[in-house]
This record gives sequence, C-alpha cells and structure tokens, in this order.
Amino acid sequence: MRLWDWIKSGFGRGASAWGNGSRGDSYWLKSLFEKQRVGLHGLDPFPRFDKTKLFVWSRESDLAFACVQKIIEAAQDPDLIVERRPSPQKPWQAEAGHPLRRLMMRPNPEMTLAEFLGAWLASEEVCGEFFAEIERDNRGQAIALWPLDPACILPAHVVYPEKYMEGWIWRDYGQEVHLKPRDVFYSLRRDPQCPWLPLAPLRVALGSVEADAMQTAFVRSFFKNSGVPSGIIKIKGRSLKDEEAEGIRQRWMRRYGSGARYHGGPAVFDENAEYEKIGANLSEIEGGALRAQNEARICGVFGVPPLLVSAYVGLMYINQRASAEQAQKEFWANKMSPTFKRMRLRLTWSLLLEFEKEESIRMDAVRLNWDMSQVIALQESMSERSMRAREDFRVGGLTLNEFRAVLGMTPLADGDYYLRPVDRIPVTPDMIAAQSSAAAAAAAASVALILSGSRAAASDGGGKTFPLSVARKVYNWDGLEVGREPTEFERKVNVKALGELMDSREQSGLSVLLPTRDALISEAISKLSTIDVADFHTLSLSWPQGARDDFRGILDAAYSDGRDGFLSELRAQGAPEPKGFLTPDSSASLDLIADAAISRLVNDVQSRASSSGLHFAPLVSSMELPGRVEEQLRSASNAAPERIAAEASNAAIALGRHDESKGWKVNYYIYSAILDKNTCAPCRALDGLTTTNFELMPTLPNPDCGSGYGRCRCAIMVAIV
Repeated sequence: MRLWDWIKSGFGRGASAWGNGSRGDSYWLKSLFEKQRVGLHGLDPFPRFDKTKLFVWSRESDLAFACVQKIIEAAQDPDLIVERRPSPQKPWQAEAGHPLRRLMMRPNPEMTLAEFLGAWLASEEVCGEFFAEIERDNRGQAIALWPLDPACILPAHVVYPEKYMEGWIWRDYGQEVHLKPRDVFYSLRRDPQCPWLPLAPLRVALGSVEADAMQTAFVRSFFKNSGVPSGIIKIKGRSLKDEEAEGIRQRWMRRYGSGARYHGGPAVFDENAEYEKIGANLSEIEGGALRAQNEARICGVFGVPPLLVSAYVGLMYINQRASAEQAQKEFWANKMSPTFKRMRLRLTWSLLLEFEKEESIRMDAVRLNWDMSQVIALQESMSERSMRAREDFRVGGLTLNEFRAVLGMTPLADGDYYLRPVDRIPVTPDMIAAQSSAAAAAAAASVALILSGSRAAASDGGGKTFPLSVARKVYNWDGLEVGREPTEFERKVNVKALGELMDSREQSGLSVLLPTRDALISEAISKLSTIDVADFHTLSLSWPQGARDDFRGILDAAYSDGRDGFLSELRAQGAPEPKGFLTPDSSASLDLIADAAISRLVNDVQSRASSSGLHFAPLVSSMELPGRVEEQLRSASNAAPERIAAEASNAAIALGRHDESKGWKVNYYIYSAILDKNTCAPCRALDGLTTTNFELMPTLPNPDCGSGYGRCRCAIMVAIV
C-alpha cells in the first residue's frame, strides 16, 4: 500500500477521513490540549466546526454571507461552451448542440446553469467540497445533475490493496443511500497539507467570522440595554440570601430594564446600595479598528474586495482613485478567473469524459471553455472599442462598414472596402519577380561597394548614387522607435518583439562587459604605475576568462531566443508546433563571437590606457599620472561596450533564427529593415524584398550595413500562405 493511500484510509485503521469533520485519532488527541478556558466565558481558542456548523456560520455572519453571495452572483454571466477543431492548424470553433452543453444549460428541471454554478461555488466556499448526483437514462447517459447537501455525504468503505472505492453514502432523515462513484460529480478545494481533504475559505476565516459576529452581537446587546454596560449592585453592611439577591435583581429590571417604567431614567439607591460598572462602553474599545481588521481578513480569505460587499474596512480605507469598476476587475482577475479555470478543468476530466474519448481531449481536438462576452467587468469601454476599431480600420484590418458597425452606425452602400496605405503592397507573383530583379541589382551594388572599398555612397543599379545613411522620420511603434511604419504582416507576426529582444540582450551583455571594463581599467592603472613611459606601448592586460564564460552564456540565451522568436512568428500565422528538428551545432560560431567581443574590449582598454598615459606623461608628475589616466578612462562613455554588446547579441540572435529556419518549408522570405531607426542605404535597398529562394537573401547581420557589421537590426521573416 502506498503511503498516500495509507494516510487516506485513516492511518491504517480504516477510519473515515471525511466523515463529520473527523481527521483521525490524532485530531482528537490534539483537541485535548485545546480545552483551556480563554477569556471570561471560557471560549475555545478556535471555534469548533463541522460541515453543518459551517453552513450555520455562513448564514449568521452577514459579511461571510455577502462574500459568498458576491461569488455566486459572478456565476450569472459566464456561459459554458464546447469547442472543437479538426486539426492543430485550424482555429477552435464552438460546437452548437453538444450533449454536455445541452446538459449544463439545464442541469435539472429546477435549475439553470447559473444556479448550478452558484450552488457549486457556494458549497466550495463554505465547506470546501461540492457533490451532485448524476441522473442517467436507460442507456447510462447523464441527463441531469442534482446538487447534494455536503453535510449528508461521506465516503463509503475503501478496499485496499485493490484501491477500490465503493462510492459515497448519503445519510439524512433516517435514511441511507449508497451512490456509485460514477454517479457522483465531485469537486473540492484541496487542503495543501492533505490534498485528499477539503479546506474551505470559511473554515480558514472562522476565527475572524466568529469575532465579527460576536462584535455585532455585543453592539446589539449594548443598544438593547440602552447603552448601559453590565454592572453590580452592592448592598453594604449585610449579606444577602439567594432569594433576596434575586428579588433585588428582578425589581431593578422591572424599573430600569428595557421597556420598563423608568427605562432611560436615573436610578435611585438607598444609603446602603451602590452600583459598580463591570462592562465596557463602546467608546472604551477600538471597535472600528477591530471590525476593520476582522473584515479585512474575512474578505481576504474569500478573495472579495471589501468595497464590493460594502464592508466597513472597504469604505473607511478606500483610495480616492479607486472605484467599484476597478474592484470588479481585480475581483475577476485575482479570484473568479482562476476559479472558473479550475471549474473548467474539473468539468473536462469528469463530465466531458461522459461524451468524448479521453484521447480526443489529450490531443486537443475538443475542449471546454467559458464564453465571457457577457461579463461586464471584462468588457471594453465604448471609447476603448472605438479606438481599437479605428486603429484596425487605419491599418486595413476592418472595412469601413465593419468599423461603423462597432460604433453602432448604419452601413454605407459603398463602404465594404479596406483602407490600404500606399506603402503596403500585397504579395503577388508579378511583385515577387520585380522584387527579385531589384534584389539582384542591390546585391550587385553591394558587391561593387565592397570591392571598391569606398563606403561614402552606393548605387541603386541604374547609375544613381545615394548616401549610406539618410536621416528619416522615426516611427514610434508602441514605445519602440523604428525606421518606418510597420506593414500588416510585420504587425501580425509582431516583429517589434524582435527589436525588444535585441535591446534586452544588449543590456544583458552590458551587465557583463561594464564590470569587466572596470576590472581591466584597474589592472591597466596598476601596470602603468610599474613600467616606464617609454614602454607604455607594450601594455598588455590579462584575458578575463570568467567574463568570457559569462558573456558566452548570454550569447547562448540570445541564440535560443532567436530560435524561439522565429517559432513565435510562425505560430502567429497558424503554423504547426515544431516536430523536434535537430539543433545545428553553432557552438563554434558562438565561441568566435564571444572571443571577438572580449578581445575587442581588452584591446579598447589597452589602447585607451596607453594613449592616455603617453598624453599625460609630459604634463603631470609621475605620482599624479595614474590618477589622471584612471579619471579619463572612467569618465569615458559606454559607447564602445554598448557597440560590442549590441553586435555580439544581434549576431547570436540572427544565427539562432537562421538555424531554426532550416527545418521549415516556407512559401516566402521577406527582408525587413524596419528595426533600424536610421536605415543605411544598402539595408534600405533590400527592405521589403520578397522571394521564394533563400539564396537571394543576404547574410544577417548584413556585412554591408552602414552602421557597422553586428549593428544591423534587419531580419528575414517567413510568410506561410
């Protein structure tokens, strides 16, 4: 027998783990130590509970009831749907009339889907578990779901070592009914310590719930007693018999009690009597702080913002900028969305298996989902929908009539057209041929440029020359500055993510290069202090192997990010998941990139240190020389490390994208130079190149880039048609 099964069976003694709140002998042994009297009334240190008492507490505590009701009300809008897709490449589509959908629309003749979900949620919030009997027809098909009282349910005998559970037992009204496991829909909020046991939010918050209820009862009793605290009437000079004391008490209540003749009037004592207060006034206790503390804990356990249930703490400590709308969004984001996901999974692996094969579910051919279109807290405002529709129409994603429909306007007779900006041209065979010719001309110009050794200007293939870099208007694409407005395809595959990745990996490289440069500067100053000025040109710094290894790890991550980004662009076009293509051995290339980057950094510090030393040697004393050289080196800009980090990381990312592209059969390759703010002439000449032949594409980073090899941020995109 497994340990988990042995514990569930009652520590090997057959004790029921879930019956009437029992947790085995150890629970009762522990309870012996909780019999200490606490406070004036000798209350237990923690309120006793079982399932029945938990339901009683859910009705006696107004705040607990309000939290549960708010969760129940949230179940009114989501609608359960069944989605199916014929293949992984196809989108999910809702299936109308599915048997499970029909069952959940009307779980039983007395309940709707929303009422059933409300009963489910309420039961789990109060006692941690939910039961529903599955009614079946003559063919064994589920036709109805009937919620059951959890307080009346306990598990039937479990047979070990066969690990066979006979089912559930329902006991009430002097009757006992045995239910088979397949005839009970069961869901629970699992106890983290004992995953086979339920743990309800109300059970966890029971201490605060009881304290809040007792405070409410105290206030009620206080005002019922006319605001007079409890007290003692002391008779001086003699002892009273029980009959005399009771008589005095009764006369006091008849005169000054609630509704009595002198109710609210002054009390009169004889010379041998005096009144001594023993209770507390409301002003003597911090009622507001205590109530706020208890309410905050209760709402926190249930996951309901205090503002939504008009709790005192929510109204007292409300942020002036907060609102019920924001609280609703937080409620759905932090409480209801995870809850409905958990419920969907429970329905999937229980009721959906009644109608679908398990293999179909595991292969993602069919699934359950929630239609949240009616949930007000998750809806866009009219202004947000209008702005989104306006942007979609502007980029050619919606027709004019579709845009007008979003705004609630009537369609126009000639409004079924898309807005096509002039810089967005659809890919056609004729366009591919024209772009191929332009690419050949641009490639010839690039080769001529390399052979001539001149980087002042380049030719467009027709004898016309143009500068390598031209200042152009920068386009802000949701926070990323790019060289032009993105095309529809670039928006679809989110090429902006590639630019953000380049920036991120450049910063990762800088996190290694900047501390390494500081260490190299310290070493250079130390060595300059020990050699003659005539030998400054022989300065040689140590190779930082540790920094090289760290930088090599960053390049590995950049390489993997390049591959993953390429796959993300394919997924955005509905491409299937990869089938385990072999990763090319690019380790040698990454080693060269890392070695080149560190060598450039070492050479940069060496040359700057020796040059500064030679410059200051005739101007300052030998004592001042190291300090002046160090000051100049440390005040230098980060341009050199930034350039080295950018070139190395961009090269690693491009290598990863190139290697991943080898394992796919694609329709078109598209050259994009959008990610450069000031695109150089060679890259701009290739921008938009579309071809089916990968050999026509230049190597990336583009060696002809006017910004310098490695600084090129161009990308080759893949289009699947």
